[in-house]
Amino acid sequence: MTAWMNGVLCHRTGIDHALDAITGDNDLAPVVAADDVFGLPAGAGISLLAGALRQADVTSLRLALPVPGDVSMLPATPGLAEAMSSGQAVVAETAGVAAAVLVPCSLRPAGQSLDDYVSRSEWRIFECAPVRYSPVASSTLGEAERAMKEAVLEALGSLAEPSSSQAFPLAAWQEGNVDRARGVLSAGDDVDLPGASPRAVRVASMALRMLALTEAAPPHELGFSSHHEEHAQLDFLNRAARQALVLAVNDTRP
Repeated sequence: MTAWMNGVLCHRTGIDHALDAITGDNDLAPVVAADDVFGLPAGAGISLLAGALRQADVTSLRLALPVPGDVSMLPATPGLAEAMSSGQAVVAETAGVAAAVLVPCSLRPAGQSLDDYVSRSEWRIFECAPVRYSPVASSTLGEAERAMKEAVLEALGSLAEPSSSQAFPLAAWQEGNVDRARGVLSAGDDVDLPGASPRAVRVASMALRMLALTEAAPPHELGFSSHHEEHAQLDFLNRAARQALVLAVNDTRP
């Protein structure tokens, strides 16, 4: 949503086109929870959200991908727990200063059974400290791209080696993902990122492949408190991918 809404805010794309892209194949368009920041009613759609952002003089949106142990991408906000649970958030900014934090959550429409469950995103809006902040350690797309490549090349050696404990869940994952790790480095521009530079599209594509690789590991293996070398390697890959994806998506800011 970040890239498309940035396009709307700077009049680079129309709201109808953006809404179609944000909704995708899901028939249920995202909605907004009732909020006290922009004064939107519960169930307001993306069009009303775009209008509220403009009325509040929001000039751009930034993507943030917080995880346990790394919340550096977010300003101080009461929505931190929700953002951590979601793993993603959008920071609304006015002239580079954080104005609000938007967090998506999955919403099941009333009366819909679990068997017929169709996911719908509901965006919750939180106040935040009005500060300028640096969302990631890497300052340029070039640095982020190099960091990802170095992380993958370093990980290939450890992934090629079987885990010291064959009973450990990570061992089977390692054996099946060496080729997939090499594939992360292949060129690709299959990401729809309107307004972004060609390099940002390439970096986003690589970052998404790397995230898919790390997230395929057993869930509890991605904890930052892990003492195992293999886990630390996965954390390193995941962090590099998240930072690169944030920079790539935020390249769409006006």
